[in-house]
Amino acid sequence: MARDARDILTTPLSRYRVGPQTSKDAPPAVSREGGLYKAGLIRGASVIARGEAKGHGEWIDGELLDQVTAAINQAEGVKSRFAHPGLSGDGLGKALGVFRTARRDGDRVLADLHFFETAHQTPDGDLAEYVMGFAEESPEHFGVSIAFKPDYGAMKAHEGEHSDDDGNFTSPDPQNIKNYPHIRMAELYAADVVDEPAANPDGLFHRGQEIAVEAEALAEFVLGLSDAPPALAALDVDPDRILRFARGFLDRHGLRIVRDEPNDKEKDMADDKHPTPVDAEAQQALGRKAESDRFKALRARFGDDPAFVAEQFEAGRTVEEAEGLWQKRQIDTLTEANAALSAENADLKAKIEQLEAAGGGKGGAAVPFKGGDDGDGDFYARAQALSASENIKLDEAMRKLASAEPEAYRAYKRKLAARG
Repeated sequence: MARDARDILTTPLSRYRVGPQTSKDAPPAVSREGGLYKAGLIRGASVIARGEAKGHGEWIDGELLDQVTAAINQAEGVKSRFAHPGLSGDGLGKALGVFRTARRDGDRVLADLHFFETAHQTPDGDLAEYVMGFAEESPEHFGVSIAFKPDYGAMKAHEGEHSDDDGNFTSPDPQNIKNYPHIRMAELYAADVVDEPAANPDGLFHRGQEIAVEAEALAEFVLGLSDAPPALAALDVDPDRILRFARGFLDRHGLRIVRDEPNDKEKDMADDKHPTPVDAEAQQALGRKAESDRFKALRARFGDDPAFVAEQFEAGRTVEEAEGLWQKRQIDTLTEANAALSAENADLKAKIEQLEAAGGGKGGAAVPFKGGDDGDGDFYARAQALSASENIKLDEAMRKLASAEPEAYRAYKRKLAARG
């Protein structure tokens, strides 16, 4: 069912797209070295033609063709990009060139596409050569789609001129048998090179749109329009984690999601003023449950470290993600402890070597560590030797030797205790 003209005329859009217009009937001429920039030229590409603006329920007539012709023939022409900018980008790196020298050819507008030199060296490769080659090999799939700002005032005036007393619109164009409203243009933004969706929906210019497609699927899942988590390749994210974050965010800020229900399937651009609210309380309850379940799972696994649980919960991490951080932290702790123990052992070894090599300023001999005497290695005798060699008191020498050789000192104490 076509949209009523009033629905179209009251839609406050800033940008609009019509097309594509293919070149099947009259293939454009291609010159690899022609054009304003000597970087390539497609002469006589069909930009727009009289007839239905498919998918929009509106009519393209001769007056609109004249408007497009005049807009392209301004001093600078009109820009052209490799496909319309979409959800994944704003067109940067997709510029092909400019359309100029527009002319009416019966019920269509032809124009010449002058390629930029930079269109041969884009982030996606040589787009200029790709488009020129495709225009030569498969002109039926080579198309142009214009993006423009509608003139709703002029459209409303045209409707009024051709409506009866009851407000029923009758198109003055005999070919417009469905009485679609006639489009009027306020400003032409671009004439972009596209493929023919009906004939090749995943073909020529679908490349590079994977992010947009996946982002759309992710948004549908997060906003509750789909129950199945999307398979994501271009977007390196976890759909379930994004869902939990979105629900938690809505809950924390007291927000809710409402659905805007159009009057019919074709009213895709209508501004419906009566949105149907989604069950916000149910969605908030789901979000709270998801967060509660996540916290319980973290506490069950890492309950012996409440600070770690709180840190992971605040960061929005799952148990699996926290597990990886936990293992890394354990490894780091063991590594640090091992390094500290190694340093302590090295220090003790150095002290023992100093004691064994000590001769003292008074010519004392080195005191070797020797076994015997219940394992104390003649602790007392060695302490006396150390006292003499370093000219320190005996008790000080014993403390020093005990610090360097705690096991020998403990054996010495046990021997004294046994002797009573």
